[in-house]
Amino acid sequence: MKLCLRSNERFNHLVWFDPANQAVTPLDPDTPAPDVSGLFGVAGAHSLLLYKMDDRLMLHAGGKTIPITPEAAAEIKAQDDAQTLIVTVGGTEALRLDYRPEPGIENDPTPFVDDEDEDFALFVANIISAPPRQEVLLDIWA
Repeated sequence: MKLCLRSNERFNHLVWFDPANQAVTPLDPDTPAPDVSGLFGVAGAHSLLLYKMDDRLMLHAGGKTIPITPEAAAEIKAQDDAQTLIVTVGGTEALRLDYRPEPGIENDPTPFVDDEDEDFALFVANIISAPPRQEVLLDIWA
């Protein structure tokens, strides 16, 4: 089963993701847009895919697929100009990704823009850490 994922940076950029073999392929622009099941983005050189499958959220990153369960936790650790996304499940580290976030626009005047808009790993960590936000995504994604 393939899932349609939307880019966190460009609204009209869609891809197919096949969880069985972890293949990501661009969606033909002439194809009518199917229902979206998640988002994809990057943190440095790492691709992150956050999606809904079988009525639960999943994270695919660093060659690993992690179910976002109540036992999952995430944090971002900053070291100088680099950051590390750490995801644990039941207290055991499941994922560690080091990356350098892209610099945002200083004093961006765009309404409602915050750090999550510039750092997809931070967005993912905040979703993992907030069950109410997880519920919103589960409700809106196919």
